[in-house]
This record gives sequence, structure tokens and C-alpha cells, in this order.
Amino acid sequence: MAIFNNSNITTENIIGFASEIKALNHVPGFQKKVNQEALSSFIKFSYVPDSDSIYESVCKVEPGSTLIISDVEQAPELKYLYADAAV
Repeated sequence: MAIFNNSNITTENIIGFASEIKALNHVPGFQKKVNQEALSSFIKFSYVPDSDSIYESVCKVEPGSTLIISDVEQAPELKYLYADAAV
């Protein structure tokens, strides 16, 4: 899941969620400013690792994780692992 947060760009606090980054094109204030570090990783590894995104204002939520959004500060991403009891 991709998350866009424009609070660093405008005075409006808009957060967009999407399963694909291209869907964020419809969120007001979304800018396609390329994350140079992620671009470098993509050129080296053919993918963008971790929670980075090819765009600066977008981050990824890792599979099996929960993101808590707070107006006080950026909350940490919580990771959960569900394992079947019968191993």
C-alpha cells in the first residue's frame, strides 16, 4: 500500500492511500517529485527497497504492518507476524 502525505507541501493536511502509486495522481496536491535515493536504488537493484518510494511524498506500508496516523507526530509502523499454531 502506498501512502501520500502533503502536509509538507501545503497547509492542507491530506493523506491518500492506494494499492498502486498511480492512483495517487487524483489526490489534491500530489506532486511527482522523484526521490533521488530511491532512483539510485532502483538503478542498482531493479526495485526500490524498504518503505521508500520513487516519489518523495510517498511511502510504502510493508506487508503485515499497521500504520497509525496521529496529528501529534509521525507514529511508528507496527509490524505483525501471524503464524499458524500447527507447525
